[in-house]
Amino acid sequence: MAVVHGPSSQEDALYLGQVPPEQWSRTALLHALQALQVPAEHLDPTSPDFVDRLRQHDLVLLNAHGPYGEDGRVQGLLDYLGLPYTGSGVLASAVGMDKVVSKALFRDLGLATPLGHLLREGEAPGLPVPVMLKAVDGGSSVGLELVEDLGHLAPAAAVMRAQGFDRLFLEEYLPGRSVTVSVMELPGGRRALPPLESVVAGEPDAVYDLDAKLGGHGAAQVDHRCPEDLGEQVLAEMTRGSERVFDVLGARGAIRVDFVVHAGVPFALEVNTCPGLQPASNLPVAAAMAGLDYEDVVLALLVSAGDANDVPW
Repeated sequence: MAVVHGPSSQEDALYLGQVPPEQWSRTALLHALQALQVPAEHLDPTSPDFVDRLRQHDLVLLNAHGPYGEDGRVQGLLDYLGLPYTGSGVLASAVGMDKVVSKALFRDLGLATPLGHLLREGEAPGLPVPVMLKAVDGGSSVGLELVEDLGHLAPAAAVMRAQGFDRLFLEEYLPGRSVTVSVMELPGGRRALPPLESVVAGEPDAVYDLDAKLGGHGAAQVDHRCPEDLGEQVLAEMTRGSERVFDVLGARGAIRVDFVVHAGVPFALEVNTCPGLQPASNLPVAAAMAGLDYEDVVLALLVSAGDANDVPW
């Protein structure tokens, strides 16, 4: 089996540069696969012989993020090669990676989502500051900045475009509590895991930004907890909404839907169709709250790949 992970996107390149190797998700994955007695080899998607080496395997565990990792492109390659793989297929991956298209999906499903529109050079922003500037296809808060002065908007956009993000959008800034809901395929069907709140430096309204997510040297402390004090109705709304997103996308394996709870209302922000797999990442932590250990999560992903009906064997 192949474990695909490498610096094919800004997100993964920053991750590999800032996180010690012993904490890498692929390190934990390879250890878990060894414990499960599944022979596995790491493949770097940026290697010239990547495709040739893929052909030598009969199953692929995808642990690549951002463009070329979770946007449908590598999934399409694997479909073409006839290789089953973990995670969602081309359509769900492409829709989930595109934050503007995801917003349209949220609205169609009746989920609240912050106002937002594509940023075009020369046009007035149309939203009051503070406002979130986001890359349409960014991940792990790569391509995200809180703009508090419109004079800083153009320089911030220029930096993001220099990083390779061609499509940017502005989103209404709603301060609130950052909550994510994971949905996994498990024996008996897909199941929503307990909602997980990320609290940065003890401040519930703090922005859960890149440094906090990567956890590099000097990053703010992030605590994960089940936000039971939000109330049953809010938690149930996020859970049902995340399950509906999973179903409508035709997702596979596991997804996460990120929310901000503002003024008692959960606003859907984005879909992650290839959740991070560090043991301390949101998906494994939420799974642990549901009584599943790390190896259970890895095994569930492998089983879901083997059950896929849209991948030729």
